[in-house]
Amino acid sequence: MVNSNSTVTNLVLTAYGDDGLPQGTRAYVTLQPNAQLLQSVNDLFDIGQGSLVTGYVIAESDQSGIQGFASYRFNDGTHQSAAAVPFDSVLRQRLLFSHVVHQVPAGGGGTYQTGVALLNPFGVPVEYTIRVYDSPGNVVAERKDILGPRQKVAKILSHPVAGAGFFTQSLPLSSGHIEVLTDYGLMGLEVFFTEDLSQLVIVRAQSAN
Repeated sequence: MVNSNSTVTNLVLTAYGDDGLPQGTRAYVTLQPNAQLLQSVNDLFDIGQGSLVTGYVIAESDQSGIQGFASYRFNDGTHQSAAAVPFDSVLRQRLLFSHVVHQVPAGGGGTYQTGVALLNPFGVPVEYTIRVYDSPGNVVAERKDILGPRQKVAKILSHPVAGAGFFTQSLPLSSGHIEVLTDYGLMGLEVFFTEDLSQLVIVRAQSAN
């Protein structure tokens, strides 16, 4: 995170699990003018090493002008990858993910997969519709679901095991796009990766309004 202001900024950062419950300890950070905070989630929130924790972080500031990004790294000793995505504060009723590459061969690392993460920051359940389009614009998959209060869902686009993906049907696509519609507004990310995670890209949802 960067304080682009000419005055001191006070930040409050809170980590939440996918279930919307706080994780670790809340972090209070003071940033001097033009100063940067660059720290791991484990250290910042004292979550510690161990089992996998997935969720999101909310950063609150006493003034505007705060910029930042989240960095993700994978290394199993054989394969490694890294990706970064800017922070987001914009809720969208229509989220557009402008490309799909899923269940098709990659140049290396197995097949390409596409994942989507959606966040409901509200204290009430939010219903949403997710649609997948092929390149000519035909709807090839659609479903409605409900995201609980302050919860996040992150899944592969499709997987034969129920619950692992948004859809269980096969969706081999080398192009196309995804659209998410909701009355309240959600935040979202799209993830492109290979099965061995030697390739990893993360992009924010675009606004189609």
